Amino acid sequence: MYYFSALTTWVEEKAKKHLLYIHALRSIGVKVILGRFTEKDKKCPRCHQVYRTHEEKKTDIHIAITLLADAVQDKFDTALILSGDSDLAPVTTKLKQLSPGKRIGIIIPKGQYPVNLKQHADYFKKIQSKDLRKSLLPEDLSITGKLSPPRMGGCRMVIN
Repeated sequence: MYYFSALTTWVEEKAKKHLLYIHALRSIGVKVILGRFTEKDKKCPRCHQVYRTHEEKKTDIHIAITLLADAVQDKFDTALILSGDSDLAPVTTKLKQLSPGKRIGIIIPKGQYPVNLKQHADYFKKIQSKDLRKSLLPEDLSITGKLSPPRMGGCRMVIN
């Protein structure tokens, strides 16, 4: 199992929580692959004021490369992709061309509607709140080291 993401380094508290989550995922054998954010100036279409925002880079590319590499190496029969990023549609199409026996399941996060990604899937499901509740980390998660303070949702983690 893989987890693809990027750290919000400009918001220290978010980055700390994200790193803790990544540490927990690695402790249960999840391979973590990180992209990055870049700063970007955008112009408001209404008032034309320029503002700075952040744009995630390389995450979709990492997913695509890993998906194709694992398919070629026959590491899966069915790939489940939890994403609403329609940029992944071309890789799902290519995967079907190169490995027609491979199945692709798309699990879409709440609030996202990537129609063209759904079209390339053998399986499609929209995440519901009940699914998220079932997917929380355990109440006490031992990673190694000392017990941390309780985190969001009441989960306590043992960390270095």
